[in-house]
Amino acid sequence: MICQRIGLATIAFLMMLVPARADAPKQLPEPDYEAIERAAQRIEPAQDYTKNLPARLRECTASAEPYARSPITADMVASKVIRMVCLRAMMRKLAELYYVRDAFGPGGIDARMDEMSKPFYKIIYDVHTKGVYYDGDKKVPECGEIGSCGSIEEQLLPRDDYVDFLMDFVRYVAGYGPFVDDRTREWYDAWVKAGRFSFASPE
Repeated sequence: MICQRIGLATIAFLMMLVPARADAPKQLPEPDYEAIERAAQRIEPAQDYTKNLPARLRECTASAEPYARSPITADMVASKVIRMVCLRAMMRKLAELYYVRDAFGPGGIDARMDEMSKPFYKIIYDVHTKGVYYDGDKKVPECGEIGSCGSIEEQLLPRDDYVDFLMDFVRYVAGYGPFVDDRTREWYDAWVKAGRFSFASPE
């Protein structure tokens, strides 16, 4: 443990001696997650919260886009965390407004999400990185001789699927499940559109 700490300290010191490139991309500031939660839970005057969820999601997506466009892995991760924080805040507000107290047990719906997120991440990461394919007649592990599983896959891929899961889950909690009429379909179309990144290339 001591050797490991000395090694890390040495690496950190040596990195300080290497001059930073003037054109190197800079990591974006840490997102204000509390402000993102407040925005996601905002209710328009005289409006039903569920009807305005697509508008709230558009705001979250706009907040996440600069981070998604960054070439820095930590920023890319932040773009997905912004959306997770946003969607979970929406679920918390929906539970507060439309469900009986303690409907989701101790800790509320957030606690249930925490309980399921770790095994969800494990399964999704394994699906993305531990499969096999065939190179001719040779069976090759996904992270074997041809494939690779680096930090980007580990950090980003499970979050992609978790965000997709939350997108679907929020609309079910909000009462917009399978289509029953044009109003529901219109809401769903607005919801899906609001969740899309534009992915404009940085200047």
